[in-house]
Parts: sequence; structure tokens; C-alpha cells
Amino acid sequence: MIYIISGVAKSGKTYLTKKILKKRHISSFSTDYLMMSLSLANPNLGVNHLEDDKIVAKNLEPYLYSMISTMIQNGIDYLIEGVHFYPEFSYRLLTDFSGKIKLIMLGYAKVNPIEKVSELQRYQNDIENCWYKDYSYEELKNLVLYLISVSKELNNLCLKFGIQYHEITNIKKQSNKIIRELFKN
Repeated sequence: MIYIISGVAKSGKTYLTKKILKKRHISSFSTDYLMMSLSLANPNLGVNHLEDDKIVAKNLEPYLYSMISTMIQNGIDYLIEGVHFYPEFSYRLLTDFSGKIKLIMLGYAKVNPIEKVSELQRYQNDIENCWYKDYSYEELKNLVLYLISVSKELNNLCLKFGIQYHEITNIKKQSNKIIRELFKN
């Protein structure tokens, strides 16, 4: 089985992945590594890690599709996490590999922006690859407002494609329920 945790940046994907790995003996993979390796090794491939996540996700689709297809053919259970599974592509994966993929989408469309900024500041030292740590308060607030708008778009598209979307208000309190849902039969 391929388990995919996707969604908007800073919604708790890595937190959930780490929590799952403590309890289950399963291999994991972050799509950020694929993005960075393709971007840095061969800029001619069109994968530029500095572009918007939605553009990067679209450019990563053939690589992710092939990787997941190979994992499924080899019967390998994997947990994959990353922002690079937009709902249309996720729907294609779920359709093409029916019964072999479980996928959840995380976002925070309804969060209070000021509270989210505070949370990101509070936990920045605990976050792997905290690329926003040098942002001013205003830059971080603008980022959060943008990510809220992305979350709203993801939520609407998840409804359209029948993909499980979780509105994250407190990932620590919600994590056990989300993990149970991801791994239920």
C-alpha cells in the first residue's frame, strides 16, 4: 500500500509522518527530496524549487507517477509526504491504482491568520527545513494568508474529486484520528 500525506505547506505533514514512523515499520519518502534533486541536478527538466508549489507539483507529476507505479509493482509499502499532490493528480493516482493508495490532504482554510503566524514562530526551531525563519512578521503573515487561500482551493478541489481533506486546527490533537483514518482498512 502507498500512503500519501499531502496538503498545504506547514499543515503538519512531516509531523504526522514522524509520528507514524515511530509506530510502524514502513519506509518513507518526502517529495521535497525529489524536487530538490531534479531542480539542482538538471534545471532543463523544468522543475524549479523556487517556483510556486502548484507549478512545481505539475512538473513533478510524471516522476511521482512513475515512482509510485514502480513501488506498487514491487509490492513495497511506502509513506510519501509532500505538497506535490494536487487533487486532480491525486484523483488520477487513486483511480489508476485503485485499492493500492490511501491519500489524505491537509490544510487550514479556516484558521485565524494571527494564531497561525504565532504557531509558526513558536515552533520554528522544531521544524525541519524552516525556510521562513528569517521572514519578518509581515512577510510571515502574508505567507499565511496565501496558504489559507491555497487551503481553500484544495478543500474545494478535494470536495470535487472526493478526496479526504482534513482541516487542521491543532495537528497534535488531531494526529491520532488522522493516522487511524489513513491506516484503516
